Amino acid sequence: MNEIVILRTIVDSPPIPLCTTYILPTLKSITTYSLRTSHFSFLTPPPRWARIATPVKLTSIPPPRHRAAFPARDGVSDEFMRACNQCMCMELFRRGGSWKCGFYSIITRDGRTEILDNGSLSLDVFRRNATFTSFDLEVMSKNKPQVTAQLMKTIQQFKSEGHIKPLPVQKFHVSEIDKAFMTFTKGAHVGKLVIDYDDTSDQGLNVRRSPFTIKFDPSASYLLVGCLGGLGRSFSSWAVSRGARNLIYLSRSGAAKDEAKIFIDVLREKGVNVSIVKGDVTSLSDVQAAIKSSKLPIKGVVQGALTLQDGLFESMSLERFNATVHPRVIGTLNLHEALKESPLDFFEMWSSWTVVFGTATQSNYLASNSFLDAFARHRRAAGLPCTSLALSQVLGIGIVSYMPEYQQAMIRNGFYGNDEDEFLQYCEAGIIPPPPEEKQDATFKYDTQTLGHLLVGIEPAGLQTVDRKYPLSEMLWYRDPRFKNLIQATSLLSSSIQDKRAGGAEEGTVLDRIRMKISRLLYVPLDEVDIDKAINDYGIDSMIAAELRNWFFASFGKEVSLLKLLSATMTVQKLAEEAEMEVKGDRDGDIC
Repeated sequence: MNEIVILRTIVDSPPIPLCTTYILPTLKSITTYSLRTSHFSFLTPPPRWARIATPVKLTSIPPPRHRAAFPARDGVSDEFMRACNQCMCMELFRRGGSWKCGFYSIITRDGRTEILDNGSLSLDVFRRNATFTSFDLEVMSKNKPQVTAQLMKTIQQFKSEGHIKPLPVQKFHVSEIDKAFMTFTKGAHVGKLVIDYDDTSDQGLNVRRSPFTIKFDPSASYLLVGCLGGLGRSFSSWAVSRGARNLIYLSRSGAAKDEAKIFIDVLREKGVNVSIVKGDVTSLSDVQAAIKSSKLPIKGVVQGALTLQDGLFESMSLERFNATVHPRVIGTLNLHEALKESPLDFFEMWSSWTVVFGTATQSNYLASNSFLDAFARHRRAAGLPCTSLALSQVLGIGIVSYMPEYQQAMIRNGFYGNDEDEFLQYCEAGIIPPPPEEKQDATFKYDTQTLGHLLVGIEPAGLQTVDRKYPLSEMLWYRDPRFKNLIQATSLLSSSIQDKRAGGAEEGTVLDRIRMKISRLLYVPLDEVDIDKAINDYGIDSMIAAELRNWFFASFGKEVSLLKLLSATMTVQKLAEEAEMEVKGDRDGDIC
């Protein structure tokens, strides 16, 4: 914010009151500073004032006998230093301004923004026997209430004499809300910014469409098979937050574990009706018993049954093979049979991405997942809702979190993990109703049944992070023709990052590149781009700021909001540090 800067020559011996009306950004109100000096005596020219301010910032001040006014602009420091030559001056420093001052000056910084932000102070000012002080009206009002009371009386006097005017109000139509926020962010305004919702205006209003979110029916029940482990508890909490109030769990062990008992108690404390049916999903009678236990219609099913019996296929017994396959194959068929006449909103099955990549010791697990993926297509072909969600390892809450050796083996095979938030986003994507086929664009018609199988965790950016530590070219699936497009996308991403780094090496440092970009955007000489100056102080408008932000993201892969980019503390140097941290993280980042 370009605050008012006031300087006064002090030549008298007695204490001299200096009263200045000043716009205080932290309080957003006009405040009067009463700064008193005592017994200074110097051989100086006659008393005079030197004032530096933005014209729109100046509020009426009791006029001195002699004064010199300068505009608040870059390079003005030398001018007022000549005006204050051999004088002792007091400066109310404007944020982001020059630290230049005359000999024996007293620099006073108001507020606390730069103090809390650990702002820096050039020690060069102390070569002129200058003094730096801070002033916070809130602190003074607590520690010296009598002084604050006197200031308020002075303000009242100035107001009655007409020296203090009401702060201006700048109105923006609601269609210009982006312009209003940009004006507010720059901090160059005075007074209030008001958004006007006048319906008589013919200006259009761009409204961002809210993302589609799933809402569960509080007057319906939802059948969750298994779902008392880490993933199931996470899904249940999320469903409750979206409106679900009646949950039925079908589990062989029930709530036998302490974690499950505590979780059920928490749900019930929230007013959720929880029913635990101890049974086996491979038994049709147990499935029917769970359905009949609900007095409300069942509108959704999650098939999360899981039994792992890993081992090489050649040494695996039929019993171990079926122990993994039956809960998913027979159990899913039982759920389908028992609920095929029920108007379900969703039928979600938790599969695994290993069915696509393959693992040597999980042939039974892969077979069961292959069935789920195909069965989802079967139900969709019959006009029934169904999604097979092929999950990656879910870090922090999934079963893999308790198996560190297995987790490392997955990473070595090119499989990276997802966190809980991503898992819930995938679950929501699997629940969203499919688009009606008749609404498809005739020029872009596709097989809607493929939406029944959602494969997650194979984004090029994620695989690129794995490739830094374990080359993807050494993976078993790398030469599989099905992964051709994925491998090409990952390679292009890696090449893009390498090109950016190579480009940075050719053009100079990150700091040099940013200075060059700002110079080109603003058509100013490169040597005038000060790395310690706030970017906002260059007079960047919203369009140029957006262009700089997009270039910064494309060049360094770092997202910076417009509010942060145009904040008073974001200098060219700090922006370069943000980019260097991102590049260093890409180069040395660990696999999560």
